[in-house]
Amino acid sequence: MFSILETGLFFPYTCYVAKLRIFFFSGTGNTASAASSLASELSGLGHETVLSDVRAPLAPISDLASQDAFVFMYPVHAFNAPAFFRRFVRSIPKLEGSRPVYIIKTAGEPFAVNSASSFSLCRMLSSRGFTPELDVLLLMPYHIMFRYPDAVAKQLYLHSMSMIRTIASFIASGQTHPPRFSFPAIMLSYLFRIQSFGAWLNGPLIHAKADLCLGCGLCASRCPASNITMEGGRPHFHNRCTMCMSCSSVCPSDAVRPGFLSGWRVNGSYDFDRLASDPSIPDDFINPQTKGYFRHFYPYIKKTSDPDGSWI
Repeated sequence: MFSILETGLFFPYTCYVAKLRIFFFSGTGNTASAASSLASELSGLGHETVLSDVRAPLAPISDLASQDAFVFMYPVHAFNAPAFFRRFVRSIPKLEGSRPVYIIKTAGEPFAVNSASSFSLCRMLSSRGFTPELDVLLLMPYHIMFRYPDAVAKQLYLHSMSMIRTIASFIASGQTHPPRFSFPAIMLSYLFRIQSFGAWLNGPLIHAKADLCLGCGLCASRCPASNITMEGGRPHFHNRCTMCMSCSSVCPSDAVRPGFLSGWRVNGSYDFDRLASDPSIPDDFINPQTKGYFRHFYPYIKKTSDPDGSWI
């Protein structure tokens, strides 16, 4: 037990969380990176932290009673939690008693409707004995539609890592900020649930171009929904797709064509370590003078920049 004031942040409470489990779903690696960083920060604050990667096939969840608190992390898909992640939450058994749960999501844009993506998740968790105590959005670069410039990717990554340090201290201190959702955002979020049906239709349409595919199987091994099987040295795609874009992102030869989304694919992961350590890449691309699409990001960046956590 120690005072959170030792971290240099201004949460005047005593740490009480001893064991914490982080469940995360990640297709392209952005959420996995954030989850790993959060686990490292919490461990540094003296907590026993377990990372659980949510992947198919879903294994029975056990030993929940031994945990003091939980974090659920996911990427926003069309203003919703991924359908696969929602299925996972529905598979969790009810708790005896109550445990605090903190929800952290990643998205490529700071639109307000993203906040409602966790509305149904909060309801499902509450029905299973969890008490939602926090709901936070981290901005990370797109893996769909278009690739973010290196300067933007670097700034978003560094900013998210700073936010994670603040969030870790918030969780460790036992503070709470129960989520609230606006009705219009909830309705728009539900409207976009059609994406789940679209993923089911789109799954079999995904293919790898024969003249580019290396037959390495990386797309199959990385698919969190087990939608890809290797047959005859080539990937075959089925109807369990969750539209996470992992396959088109990790393919070393850019062979995967994700069906309806082929024109929106972004091949290759963002090398955050390289971006963060390269002094030639600026880390202030998004600023009050920024023009174009990314000017919409500045209010979010400004609001969430205070290290004292006033934005939580």
